[in-house]
Amino acid sequence: ANRGEMRGMVHEHLVVAHALAIPTIICLTKCDMASEDQLNSALLDVKQFMKKLGSRTLVVKDANDAVLAAERILQGYSPIFMCSAVTGAMVPELKLLLNVLSRRPLLKESEESKATAQPAQPALQIQIDEFFPQVP
Repeated sequence: ANRGEMRGMVHEHLVVAHALAIPTIICLTKCDMASEDQLNSALLDVKQFMKKLGSRTLVVKDANDAVLAAERILQGYSPIFMCSAVTGAMVPELKLLLNVLSRRPLLKESEESKATAQPAQPALQIQIDEFFPQVP
């Protein structure tokens, strides 16, 4: 956020995630270092880019928005969090969203795996079991 715009491979990552229909959560980081103008510019840049992709955005401002975002993420919305690792801003709301997200259904057994009596592979799950504490 302190740059006021998206740079680098961010555009490519968002395009690939959108093309593969992967639900996306956007975190604008270093918001504690950015001026109000930089924050607004970065947020506007992200919103405009996502709109070009055909994805709707939802800026998460509190816990209620995080729960709403969890409900809408599978409807094509991309929640945007304005975070700071130093101050911990929006980190609890991001954790809440990740905990409230509905669990993806397991992949169904294919006919081939039934014929060979091999069990179906379970869906990939990512579990966050550790994070770095806030920096004073």
